[in-house]
Amino acid sequence: MSTMFADTLLIVFISVCTALLAEGITWVLVYRTDKYKRLKAEVEKQSKKLEKKKETITESAGRQQKKKIERQEEKLKNNNRDLSMVRMKSMFAIGFCFTALMGMFNSIISRRCSVLLLPGLPPSRQEASLAPHLRQGSSPKAQPSWKAWPVH
Repeated sequence: MSTMFADTLLIVFISVCTALLAEGITWVLVYRTDKYKRLKAEVEKQSKKLEKKKETITESAGRQQKKKIERQEEKLKNNNRDLSMVRMKSMFAIGFCFTALMGMFNSIISRRCSVLLLPGLPPSRQEASLAPHLRQGSSPKAQPSWKAWPVH
């Protein structure tokens, strides 16, 4: 029971650390940059300006005013798209880091994992369903039509 509790604490600790790492990467690559701050301020300013214009405009407004509003909406869309592109680089960095972390944590957890052999799939499907570390050292007692399930 204590091993299970320790594994649970390890998983919670890893989850908290990866969340903090993701926030740190995002803060460094996005929120601190001048480009992000400028775009964010511009989007907020344009949103407020557009809302004011939409409130003051009536149904009987001319085409010119409607065109101005459409142009402002287009500018707002473009700035939002640019803001998303600025955030995208941090998403790629986070994805890369998390992929590396998943491989590392998978190897840590897989070393602690026992294997329970149960009757199930044919040999071809069994081999495909096993994790790579289990395929290399198969048990001599395992029958070809058995499936391995990880047990904690």
